[in-house]
Amino acid sequence: MNSTVKFTVKETAQRNGIANPFALARATGLYYDTCQSLWKDQAQRIDKRTLARVCETLNCTTGELISYVPAKPKPKTKSSANGKKTVRKK
Repeated sequence: MNSTVKFTVKETAQRNGIANPFALARATGLYYDTCQSLWKDQAQRIDKRTLARVCETLNCTTGELISYVPAKPKPKTKSSANGKKTVRKK
């Protein structure tokens, strides 16, 4: 798995009393589809103005809406006597 970024809009909005993407859309004035994709962590990009609007509405920082998820380390491989690689289990 590669490193990724996760939108935590749902969690932040719920802490601020916004229960669903429809309520977020009403509160921010953004399109429902935009709010739903952020809510479900399905957005691939976010416009700076959109991010600012959500932060303003939720009275939060960008760091509360986005989190970094580092890649999981790959298992170490070990060559056996016959030259084939084997995966070492922990």
